Amino acid sequence: MIKKDNKGFTLIELIVALAVMSLLMIAVVGLMIMNTATNKRLKADSAVQSEAGELYEHVNDCVMQANYIEITADGKTYKNVDKSDEHSFTKMTDTTNGYPFEKMVIKYSVNYNSAYGSGGTGDKDTCTVTFEYDSASGIMYVYRSYEFMTQLNDATGMVENNVYAQDIETAVVKVYEDSNAMELLINYNKNDRTYSSDNYVKVRNSYVIKHLD
Repeated sequence: MIKKDNKGFTLIELIVALAVMSLLMIAVVGLMIMNTATNKRLKADSAVQSEAGELYEHVNDCVMQANYIEITADGKTYKNVDKSDEHSFTKMTDTTNGYPFEKMVIKYSVNYNSAYGSGGTGDKDTCTVTFEYDSASGIMYVYRSYEFMTQLNDATGMVENNVYAQDIETAVVKVYEDSNAMELLINYNKNDRTYSSDNYVKVRNSYVIKHLD
């Protein structure tokens, strides 16, 4: 007659099994936490890069069309004057460190459509785009207005409808009159994820940022 061994697991074997299972569970939970943190970082990176990309394209598009640029930086205003004075741009002397950016006003010509406003006498209207940075909140506001097509005008000033980019830590502007270009360096910080955007763009209209000594 064959005897069956029904003694089962010993206490030591159970303890060892539980310890192995605990280690496996800890490893799985740790991996899940790591994946969640990685996904959060990737989402934060994607959000910041998306904001930076949109602002980069908007600044470049406006500056390249500009026939007037006015920049407020470090409490001073640098601008080109009336066309009769050949658009002399106040000289920015520091192109190494730049100046803390506050505001930029850009004007350029657009096609006039009387369906959006009256008063125009030709086929062109003037669009004024304002980029304004609030360093306290880290927000870049953008709003535009038209001379005649007033129905297309945005609300004026730093209001919620004009929020274009957030999470901006610093913004610095430089002007290179020798190459007729400007540079806007923006550092973003979102959920401890940092990203830098360097908007270097040459102005097509050469008289915009030339300085007359």
